[in-house]
Amino acid sequence: MGTTSPDIPAPRALDPGIGDPAQVRTHDAVPITDPVQHRALPVRMLLPVDQESWPIVVFSHGSLCSAGQYERITASWAARGYAVLMPVHLDALENPPASEPPDLQKLLSSRIRDLSCTLDALPELADAAGAPDVFDAGRIAAAGHSFGALTALIKVGLALRPGEYRLDGSPADARFSAAISMSGVGPLPPMADDAFARLNAPLLVTGGTLDEGNVGAGPVFPWEWRMSAYSQAPAGDKFSLALENADHYLGGLIARDDRGGDADPEGVSILAAVTAAFLDAYVKKNPSAIDWLATIDLKGLTNGRARFAAK
Repeated sequence: MGTTSPDIPAPRALDPGIGDPAQVRTHDAVPITDPVQHRALPVRMLLPVDQESWPIVVFSHGSLCSAGQYERITASWAARGYAVLMPVHLDALENPPASEPPDLQKLLSSRIRDLSCTLDALPELADAAGAPDVFDAGRIAAAGHSFGALTALIKVGLALRPGEYRLDGSPADARFSAAISMSGVGPLPPMADDAFARLNAPLLVTGGTLDEGNVGAGPVFPWEWRMSAYSQAPAGDKFSLALENADHYLGGLIARDDRGGDADPEGVSILAAVTAAFLDAYVKKNPSAIDWLATIDLKGLTNGRARFAAK
């Protein structure tokens, strides 16, 4: 059974003015089975209370994180009328620690497959929610944070080198029509040389000026590295949001509450508002949201805190 979360507000600061706050129902770890990976895949669902046809956001959590740690952002999407589906990847915090270092190629392949498997199981997930046929399979976005941002970008065309994806089928999935990359990654060895140049879908890339690129070994990259999906993608429906003095975890308010600097509720509010407007523009095709993205003066409204660009 789902639970109702009455106290989750839609973002108020910089609210695009599209839709009203709504209650959100949470269904925790709904089990589905992936016939490709031959394993159970739990999916956490955040669902609107009052909506007849729900557009879908499939969200990929960061490495060693939990889907539930992102609900200051993901619940704001559900409150605006989206079904937010969050597969629990092999490296999720709630899974038992691995007995040996993970095979990163295998783990990346598994994560990529998890997002498509989630869409394959929409009828099962709808039944579990008690709302058969309510998902709108024609309006779907991929989103993710950190390692999850890389996972989401691959679903909309970020190219890998041959042999990096080990499972059946293609790593990309045409069912995803837009993507949000939150604190993602720049060029990495598994990627093709022109990986970002193949990102033709509408895209929002976010990061912070304290969000250095550190993938556990090797060099530490400046924060701009995390914005590579915007800077290196072809022009056309691409947006970037850079937050001054924001770290990878927004002060522990997303992903990990034991990491980052001071709590950053302003950063969370800005991120929630801009991501919601992007989804409304490119998933719901809402003209008001498209206009909001085209005209909003984020730098002025946030006293210089937010840099917003489009190409």
